[in-house]
Amino acid sequence: MKSPALKFLLPALAMLTFAVQAAEPSPNLANQLTEARAQLEVLKQKYSDQHPMVREQKAKIASLEQQLPKNTPATSSPESAQRTFSLDFPGGSLRAFLAAMAKIEGVSLSVIAAGEQSDLETQLPPFSLKNTTVMTTVQVLSRLLQPRGLDLSPMSSDPSVVAVLSRRDAPKPGAIRPPPTMFDSFPLGTYLAEQTIDDIVDAIRAGWELDPTHDKDALRLKFHPGTSILLVSGPPEAIQIAGKVISQLKGAYDKDSKSNLRKLSPNPEPTKR
Repeated sequence: MKSPALKFLLPALAMLTFAVQAAEPSPNLANQLTEARAQLEVLKQKYSDQHPMVREQKAKIASLEQQLPKNTPATSSPESAQRTFSLDFPGGSLRAFLAAMAKIEGVSLSVIAAGEQSDLETQLPPFSLKNTTVMTTVQVLSRLLQPRGLDLSPMSSDPSVVAVLSRRDAPKPGAIRPPPTMFDSFPLGTYLAEQTIDDIVDAIRAGWELDPTHDKDALRLKFHPGTSILLVSGPPEAIQIAGKVISQLKGAYDKDSKSNLRKLSPNPEPTKR
């Protein structure tokens, strides 16, 4: 027979256990957040903050962070991924570097070659790592491998960090690499009283096609009636042209709208003509 004190103590202990469990993020959620952050760093090495893939990855990270219980450190990650270590690499192949990593107790990094196994023989310069983590190491390797035509992307960190090594498609001789595609949005509500959306779109297209070297299909425009926002996708110069045209439209606009028109990609490089 339970004592009166035990009768009240057991429910209290059950509630306390539930509260502790609720305060701890699930390992799967913490792993997803670690992977998402690592993938964002890899994307930011290739694209600007305005690139759709970077924006989408940031939104994914924000969604995962919202799922974390309150008062949970945002840096939750598997122990292997966050353990710090130091390593002096004298230079050599990527395979040799991975072999040196394998000798470090408590950390684990696996690299899978998606192309030729010879990619693992890619030579790396001498470098030193001090009090770093495996995820940071992947980012360092990614920077070193990019000029060599290789991408290293982390895919998993549960329980060890796993990255995929892939070779970039080499451009054909004489082929011109297209400019990066960017995205921006412009509120048009204050302008539609003076001109129609068709007139605005035609003016932007005319400005873009004024240069015969521009690909007319590279500029994509779509108007969202519910919010009166014009969605613009294309090379950096196309985004600039859209902003300049809209800034000359008839109709007063407040400082917020004006600020939005100037929200173009940071220091976009002009297209060669």
